Amino acid sequence: MQAVIFLNMRRKVDWLTEKMHARDFTVSALHDDVDQKERDVIMRKFQSGSSHVLITTDLLVRGNDVQQVFLVINYDLPTIVKTIFTGVNSSSR
Repeated sequence: MQAVIFLNMRRKVDWLTEKMHARDFTVSALHDDVDQKERDVIMRKFQSGSSHVLITTDLLVRGNDVQQVFLVINYDLPTIVKTIFTGVNSSSR
């Protein structure tokens, strides 16, 4: 089983990655400071199962398909609030 943890900032991705490595978790980190070649390698490792946890900013949601993810954690609240009550009348909330 694999998990994806979303964070809002690159520095938090790096911080959480360090903390989890210190506790012997097999994790990978992905954010926009990682160049495209390295991103591809990280995603291949995650998709193959060699990395069990992917810690990332919302960069991952841009065109990547990962089938075996069992758990998705939004570590931070989103910076852009989107309405999750699509189609619900505001008076019924």
